Amino acid sequence: MAKSSDRKRRQGDRVTLQQKNISTYGLNAPSQELAKLGEPIPILFGDRTEQGTGGFVNAPQLVYQRMHSAGTYEWARIGFVIGEGGVNLDRPPQQGFRIGNDLIQSKQDEYWNLSVTNGSTTDNDPTTSNTLVYGNYNIFNTLTANNEFFTIQWDTTTIRGFSQSFNPGKSFGLEGEPPDCETSVDQDFIVSLPNPTTGTNIQYNPVAAEIANTRVCDTTEFGFGVTVPPPSRVSEDDNPIPVGSKWEYNEDTLAGVVYPISHIIADGQIVDSITKVPIPYGTGSTPFNKGRFKTGDRVQIISPETAFYAIYRHLYDVFPKESLEKMWGYFLSSFGSATDVLFIKLDDYPSYIYHLNNRNAFLLQNQFIRIDGQFDPSVYDPYAPCELPVTSEILKDSRVGKVFFKLFYRKIDSVTTDWRPVWDKPFCMVNPNEAELYVGFRVKHPGSDPNAYEYKLKPLLPSQTDTQLREKFERFKYGIKTSPNSPNRVPVLYPSTNKTFNVVANDGFRIMWEGYYEHVVSNTEQNTQNTNYSINVRYVNEGIKDAPDYPHMAMGVLTVRGGRNLSNLSQLLSYHDKGAQITKVDQTTGTSNLFPDLCYHLLTYYPGSSGSLTNSQIDLASFRDANAYTQSKNLFYDGVITERVGAHEFISEHAKFFLHRFGVRNGVYTLFPALIDSQAKVSAAPASQTVTLDNIVPGSLTFDYATLTERGDANVTIVWRRQNRYMPGTKETVTVGPATYQGPDRLNYDLSGFCTSKEHALTVARFLLAMRKQQDKTVTFTCFKSSVDLNPGRLFKFNLSITTSAGQTFTETDQYQVTSTTYREDGLLDIRAVRMPTGMSSDVFSATKYPEVS
Repeated sequence: MAKSSDRKRRQGDRVTLQQKNISTYGLNAPSQELAKLGEPIPILFGDRTEQGTGGFVNAPQLVYQRMHSAGTYEWARIGFVIGEGGVNLDRPPQQGFRIGNDLIQSKQDEYWNLSVTNGSTTDNDPTTSNTLVYGNYNIFNTLTANNEFFTIQWDTTTIRGFSQSFNPGKSFGLEGEPPDCETSVDQDFIVSLPNPTTGTNIQYNPVAAEIANTRVCDTTEFGFGVTVPPPSRVSEDDNPIPVGSKWEYNEDTLAGVVYPISHIIADGQIVDSITKVPIPYGTGSTPFNKGRFKTGDRVQIISPETAFYAIYRHLYDVFPKESLEKMWGYFLSSFGSATDVLFIKLDDYPSYIYHLNNRNAFLLQNQFIRIDGQFDPSVYDPYAPCELPVTSEILKDSRVGKVFFKLFYRKIDSVTTDWRPVWDKPFCMVNPNEAELYVGFRVKHPGSDPNAYEYKLKPLLPSQTDTQLREKFERFKYGIKTSPNSPNRVPVLYPSTNKTFNVVANDGFRIMWEGYYEHVVSNTEQNTQNTNYSINVRYVNEGIKDAPDYPHMAMGVLTVRGGRNLSNLSQLLSYHDKGAQITKVDQTTGTSNLFPDLCYHLLTYYPGSSGSLTNSQIDLASFRDANAYTQSKNLFYDGVITERVGAHEFISEHAKFFLHRFGVRNGVYTLFPALIDSQAKVSAAPASQTVTLDNIVPGSLTFDYATLTERGDANVTIVWRRQNRYMPGTKETVTVGPATYQGPDRLNYDLSGFCTSKEHALTVARFLLAMRKQQDKTVTFTCFKSSVDLNPGRLFKFNLSITTSAGQTFTETDQYQVTSTTYREDGLLDIRAVRMPTGMSSDVFSATKYPEVS
């Protein structure tokens, strides 16, 4: 008699039947459960009972993710598949959604928006019209004209597409050590002759960032975190009129006290008698209120060095250095003392250099009111994190730190290794705020087919920046305005300006950004000790043009913003009292928690159509009986089905956890109880169900015994889930064992994916232990058709007495249950059955033989 080869089935220690835990280590795709091509759509099944069992938590699968930069914060839009819609999937209540462990409703509703569909139609691509909405964070400027949520930027329009985001973990910028002040002075200007265009020499090391597409795509979007050294602050106590500050003239505040002001020239009419260098003098001396200044005129304070250089720079190569130094001394004594003020008009091009010889008069009765609050310590201390103070004037202020970089590319599958500029223009980043600023730009790939590229973000050294921007750098500080069509305009990345630019770049690329497209003054090279010009690449979005409909799938869209950055977005979770509405065994429509209804749905349903089987191929009566049995024993299924297995395999594997078996009877699929006769509904075989040798084809009878290891005493532990409403669920365990067993052997089963009651868990534990202890042998034989019903689920007894060749007599009178019946072409039946002792059912539903082990 053959030994059992079915050992794996008997050993326990099976894998869990629930969704795996989700990692949450950052805003990359792995932080969310991904919807992968070819993976089954999750089926949400269950119905919470009045007794408080049931309900489940789902981890929706990610299909779309796009990050955005909004200046003082970042925001993201993610799209996900909640599950198969069935007839209809009730949308979870707001309090059922979590991000990681946090209830989404506990967050400020101005910071998030959650929109979900019910999966009832052939088109569940989320829009503003087919979704139920929670939260008030509404951003519609990234939607398509049809109000679709899943979008990418395409040329000048927003279109439907896929997007995925990843954090490259890269940064770029300028690194260097603080300079040694004894050795870093430019030797060409070691004398006292002022030359504001040359300053401290810092040996910067440019650090580039290389980022490659992870897939072929149509667009690539970059997001950055910008932190640059803030503008130097000047103490009002030490210098109430600091160089660089901006003021506005206010004539109405005058009270009859006026002071003369002149503008300085050196036109050669008066020259030094020895050196012949023109002497500076003031001309046009006029009180403020005589027409030279009017209310609203804006001025900027300049230094004596800048003023002298502006007036005499055209003479630096004409006269000897010593002669100019002498005139510089005269200039300081005449116009650069502690009581003098030098300034230019910001709105005059060109502007005179004005001089007022009474510093107190400048402040008298608020004749001039300070307007550059960003550098006023009483206001700029620094700006609050959520304020965006950048203006066009700040871009032109040389004291504001800026970072410039160029974008290069090469095609990944190209034979050349040369880098080419995506655009000839350098990009500018500016941040007068001490808090990190979040900016970005978008790149549309050339052509109509997706491609993959490698990008390099390469910072410009100060000397390179000076060359790129020399026209504005040299001229603006003296009030001379260049043409607005000058080629020296550069893109400035700065959100929240309501100004979006879209330009055609090199080789068919298109670049889009929010911010400015203006002249920018860089003073990175001049008089700075800062070396921490580092830009963090916060995210990369990769977009593909596509427009799926998601037929009969419940979909969701989460739009969420960070308080500042959005560095971590844990797995989205949704709690459900009920699963999808389905067509049930009794042909009604609704939700269910009965395993036979789930089996029927798996066999007969396909989204939007019919499944592989029809009602004529299913023993509906057996399914109805199974529904009644499992409901009477409180054996319910509440969970999410994600296994990538066929329906038949799933049902066969899970049936025993509901005290049933799955098989074929009379050519149709059937469910039958594993502890009672499928027809008589009792645990003892009727007298008519007796098999003798007359029924069995000679030579076909084989008994298969379990090994001693497989049928020995052991404890059985079941992991189940205590599911409180709206909560993630808590795993708990129950253990049963033979009444007198004290040994170490243990069989473990994790049923927390669907089992939500201790009663269910205990019943299954005792059943599995009873199978191990009492169903210790199987029998196979071939028989003739007779009055004995040997269809799956029927109980029968043997009445056999066999004499072996050794002269020994073997008697078999045990009770068995048919597990499989195969009808042969010759009219015979191949039967497989498992031993079923008469008292096994009472052992399962009683704690006497298999008590709970504490």
